[in-house]
Amino acid sequence: MRYERLSDIARLAIRLQGLRAGMTIADIQNEFNVSRRTAEPLRDAVENAFGPLDTVPGPLREAINDRRAVVLTTSGQSSKKS
Repeated sequence: MRYERLSDIARLAIRLQGLRAGMTIADIQNEFNVSRRTAEPLRDAVENAFGPLDTVPGPLREAINDRRAVVLTTSGQSSKKS
């Protein structure tokens, strides 16, 4: 794995932790200028390195294409909602 990708993983973890509403895959794609095929493994790498991500419906995002946001929590517990 390249160091640039490690940097992206760390940036994504910090970004997820700082956003109350979380990020959708589309948000990750836009933020890091990557394809969906890259955004999903980035999200998965953050989850593997830093613990479980909560999957929660975003307040406005649910109405737009029924997207789901992911939020990095510090509690160490995951509550996946569908």
